[in-house]
Amino acid sequence: MPAAFGGTSLDDWMPGTPFYRGAVERMKIAQKDGKLVGMLWFQGPTGEDPAKAKEYAKRFGAMITQLRADLGVKYVPVIVGEIKLGATGTDFATPLAQVPQEVIPCFFVSTEGLVGAADTKQLDSKMLWEYGDRFAQ
Repeated sequence: MPAAFGGTSLDDWMPGTPFYRGAVERMKIAQKDGKLVGMLWFQGPTGEDPAKAKEYAKRFGAMITQLRADLGVKYVPVIVGEIKLGATGTDFATPLAQVPQEVIPCFFVSTEGLVGAADTKQLDSKMLWEYGDRFAQ
């Protein structure tokens, strides 16, 4: 059940926002004929204020807690996938590694060490296969 929109931040997906409401609506429709067994969250580098980035895991945890409540599910696992290619420095915080400390059950999958086309900032097909393998593990 896709609900992805590139270039959005966590704040764009907090309860009450149009993106959040749309995702809940689509997932409730899907639940009529299926069962929610997991959620994926992908986040690329953000230019968030470093102080705000430090609170990312707590804010994400609050959003997932509300999302689970709105969907009537307690412990649906969440897999957070970092997409950080060619981004360096503190201007590009990806604080996803801390999310499993706030959300249970939750797993973190990194792009760290993926090797593809030189100087790429996008996932190529080889990288996508390896990244997919990391999710499967």
